[in-house]
Amino acid sequence: MKKLIIISSLALLVLPISSYSKESGSLKRCQNIIDKIQSYSDKRRRGGSAIAMQGWRKKRNNYNALYFEYNCQKHRKALQ
Repeated sequence: MKKLIIISSLALLVLPISSYSKESGSLKRCQNIIDKIQSYSDKRRRGGSAIAMQGWRKKRNNYNALYFEYNCQKHRKALQ
């Protein structure tokens, strides 16, 4: 019984670590994400209704989060 408890507690400790691992994005995926961020930034600069501006900001922020989630910083020089 003690072995089962120890094994299950070790498994619970290992699971959160593996779930936080960052997935690496390809250069093409990262370029697509940067293009989307830029397009939503351009739309916001051109202006629009308040609802549209909020929607574009949320989408831009979502793509910005993807940029960091896929670890696109490693492609920074290639994407310039």
